[in-house]
Amino acid sequence: MSQEEYQSIIYAGSEDRNREYKESFPWDRRTHGETMAKVTKTILAMSNLRDGGHIVIGVNEGTSYQSVGMQDDHLVTFSYDAIADFVRNYADPYARFALDVVTLDELNFIVIAVSGFDEFPVVCNPLSGRTLRQPGARDHRQHLCRA
Repeated sequence: MSQEEYQSIIYAGSEDRNREYKESFPWDRRTHGETMAKVTKTILAMSNLRDGGHIVIGVNEGTSYQSVGMQDDHLVTFSYDAIADFVRNYADPYARFALDVVTLDELNFIVIAVSGFDEFPVVCNPLSGRTLRQPGARDHRQHLCRA
């Protein structure tokens, strides 16, 4: 993608079915498993759209979306392999995506470009047997596919 295309996605100022914003966070299951689950669900959902979509990390959510960039200590925790390993546990058959670190106006953003499915829709695999710790849940665990 060109810088202009990234700029239009990052600075759009609103979410839609093909674009989702997340605030800066570290890709760390121990401290941010719930946010990782939300990103994973979004990847699975966008995999079922004809044109896929984009997840931008580094945009504050709220009444207005502010593109503030990633915190440096959060940025270094993101890699394609780390995200793919996590998503692979839940996607059936698989989810295709690319991860880019984009610098605009001296701010760094993570842009996850999700491709639409090739042949079969992508679903959350409830048979993976994996759960995520959820603060406040009765047994402190919740299956990603049911959340």
